[in-house]
Amino acid sequence: MMKLSENGRRGAFALLALLAVASAAYVVFFTAPQDKPSDWQHFVSSVATSQEAAVYMDARGADEAITRMIYQCGADIILSGRELFGGRTMNVFACDDTGCFSATSSSNATNTLTPEQVALKLRSQPYMLIKKGTPDTKVFERHVEISMDSTYSESCSFNIKIAQ
Repeated sequence: MMKLSENGRRGAFALLALLAVASAAYVVFFTAPQDKPSDWQHFVSSVATSQEAAVYMDARGADEAITRMIYQCGADIILSGRELFGGRTMNVFACDDTGCFSATSSSNATNTLTPEQVALKLRSQPYMLIKKGTPDTKVFERHVEISMDSTYSESCSFNIKIAQ
C-alpha cells in the first residue's frame, strides 16, 4: 500500500474538492432542467406565464425536402400561434448541418450560434421543437417536440388560446 505524505494528502484532497465543485457546477449550469411528459394544457400554461417563448427548427441531418418541411412547419406554428405567443418575445432558432442562427421578435438582427448555445438559450423558456424523425408529436411541460419525415402529413397550424 502506498503512503502519501502530508502534502500529498492535502493535494489529493484539494483535487477531489475541485472535482466535486466542477461536477456540481456542470450539473447546475449545463444540464437542462427536467421536463416531464405532459399535455397541451400544461404547455400552454408554461407559455402563458413566460415573458418569452421559442420555436426551434432543427434540420440537422435532414435532406433538402425534409429541411423545407421543418422550416415550413416552424413558419406555420409562428403564424397560427399569434394568440398563444402574442405579447411575448418570440425567439426563433434554425439549425442545419452548417450551424444555427437565431432571430428574435424584439430585434431585427440575426445571430449565428452553435447547437449547444441554442440548447442553453432554450433552458429558460418554453419552446416548440421541429426535427427530423419518425412522425410524432410529444408534449412536455415546457416544450413540444414535432418529429417528421417524408411521410409526415399533419398540419403544423394550431389554434390555442390563452384564457384571459
